[in-house]
Amino acid sequence: MNLLNLNDYVRLALRHAVFTPNEDGSWMVEIAVLPSCITWGETRAEAALMAKDAAEKWLLTALRFGDDIPVIDGFALNQALTIGTQESTMVYESKLGAGGDLMLREASAYFAGAGVLRGSLRRLAARLEQEGIAYALLGGLALAEHGYPRMTEDIDVLVTATGLQLFRERCVGRGFRPAFNDAQRTFRDTETGVRIEFLTTGEFPGDGLPKPVAFPDPAAPGVSEEREDIRVISLAKLIELKLASGLSAPHRLRDLADVQDLILRLRLPLSLADEIDLSVQPEYRRLWQQVQDRIQPDR
Repeated sequence: MNLLNLNDYVRLALRHAVFTPNEDGSWMVEIAVLPSCITWGETRAEAALMAKDAAEKWLLTALRFGDDIPVIDGFALNQALTIGTQESTMVYESKLGAGGDLMLREASAYFAGAGVLRGSLRRLAARLEQEGIAYALLGGLALAEHGYPRMTEDIDVLVTATGLQLFRERCVGRGFRPAFNDAQRTFRDTETGVRIEFLTTGEFPGDGLPKPVAFPDPAAPGVSEEREDIRVISLAKLIELKLASGLSAPHRLRDLADVQDLILRLRLPLSLADEIDLSVQPEYRRLWQQVQDRIQPDR
């Protein structure tokens, strides 16, 4: 029987990936030869990237727990490779997904304000500042900066289209690399493998379709604020974007849950609704009321 190293086995498994478009423009992908290995992406290219990550996570988890790893087209995985050797080839989110001591160490460091992910964020922020590229931190790390830390696997950054072009010209190949062939806005820290996703001014959150809420210019007044040398999207803008995303895309319901958790954890006032776009004010008020009912059930 022919044996393959981890990377070659993953590439072979991906030949059996089945891509299915969803109604909202996103793509589901199933790697049929790896049982229950299913993921998705907002575009077909992103789904292909996520499929590779999902396959790596599936295999590393199977190796840790001694699960059967299928033979594919007459080729088997060379399981003589040590877990440590495999981990050195994994991208950041695959290492987290595999669980074990590595994930626990990183999670502990993350919640203490340190760790691999935060180190990559600091390097990225310093580089963007050095190149004069205006930016604002989004996503799970922005939640953490505003006082609601939850584990996340990547760095989401808002820039203008011009800023993204400058990043490609000045930073790619110098500490950062494309996450996959022809990637235009998804990159990795070459040192840590952490994924960096860029979103650009004028695009629309959630399903990507035109709506009253769009990603703003990070340099515009009131859009971002500085927290420990990191430019972070303002709380009102973060909530506005998450509401617009969760309301328009079924696969982004986590964004609505994030807003509800922010309301609960930070004890946000109902009056914050007046600071966000009219189109998402009713949803903020609904989530706010749900939180009040939860903490004051007898009222």
